[in-house]
Amino acid sequence: MKTVLTFGPTMMLLLMAACLPPTSDSMMYRGTRDSVSGSAEDKKAIERAYQNWYTAWKTKDYKLASQDYSDDAIWVNAFGMRRVGREEIEITLKRVFDMANVTAGKSKTVEKTVRFIDPDIALVTSRVERIGQQTRAGKEFTRKTSHLRVFVKSAGKWQIVSHLISDARSKERPEH
Repeated sequence: MKTVLTFGPTMMLLLMAACLPPTSDSMMYRGTRDSVSGSAEDKKAIERAYQNWYTAWKTKDYKLASQDYSDDAIWVNAFGMRRVGREEIEITLKRVFDMANVTAGKSKTVEKTVRFIDPDIALVTSRVERIGQQTRAGKEFTRKTSHLRVFVKSAGKWQIVSHLISDARSKERPEH
């Protein structure tokens, strides 16, 4: 199934607004100015896909990590590596999960916001800390990342059509 998502000026403004920090409860569901909100079932489906990613990191299950992406999803990791399509994402995650230093540690979501910008489109922004990740030399550190996922509901199923991961380095300690 091919999902087509076009970004006009309004969509770009909504995507930029989704990146703004929330004003209160950081684990809340918020709509846009027009108060679009998803059903409880939609919220559960999106949360399940979100949790699949982190369960997959715990169990090193690249198939679980990639199952919620659309066939033509765009995935960009914290180093700018771009993959298109579930199949390419799965192949890359298999390689990533084979790297013991990268999969060392545990992930902790420190902030997450889900915003429905349309009944069939949701943006999920999150900040994650991976405590105990290792450098290639084996030195432990805490990696901080920010994620922006765009979910689209097509044929009754929520899928990730875009996932952008970025390093969240501090100015005081820019190295890992």
